[in-house]
Amino acid sequence: MPHATISATPSKPRRRIGLTRRVAASALLCVAATSCASDPAFADVESVLFRQRDAWNRADLDGYMAGYAANEHTVFMGSHGSNRGFDAVRDRYKASYKTPEAFGILTFDGLVSSRLDHETILTRGRWRLDRKDDAPHGEFLLILRNFGPPTGWKIVADYTTSAPKNG
Repeated sequence: MPHATISATPSKPRRRIGLTRRVAASALLCVAATSCASDPAFADVESVLFRQRDAWNRADLDGYMAGYAANEHTVFMGSHGSNRGFDAVRDRYKASYKTPEAFGILTFDGLVSSRLDHETILTRGRWRLDRKDDAPHGEFLLILRNFGPPTGWKIVADYTTSAPKNG
């Protein structure tokens, strides 16, 4: 920003400009926080996750997988390695969750979303499965992309951690 005032004491204009920059930066952060908090895309992304949770709790793997982008670029990374492509991700889940009891009851908490650009959102949170004999849990980091109507928001990358069995 060019200096608009000329002064015999150069520190005063710098202080004014510095203060102006700080006020402008603070205002920008407030506007960004307000617009982010009210960003309807965040509600859309939460809706994707809640539909996945509901499908999981019905032991409906196809319903759960509807939250993922159905293409060869979808990636899942977890404690047992990674899978690339929708089919590979679905096959990984099928191999691990063969009965309704294995699915258990899924819950999410601590969901936080950040917009990366106009069509990409990063969402993180915690997950927990409550089952008869155990309660595995961990954290996840998802990248969701908006594919536009009618497809909407889909997970394109999923990094999920699991806490140690005694943790």
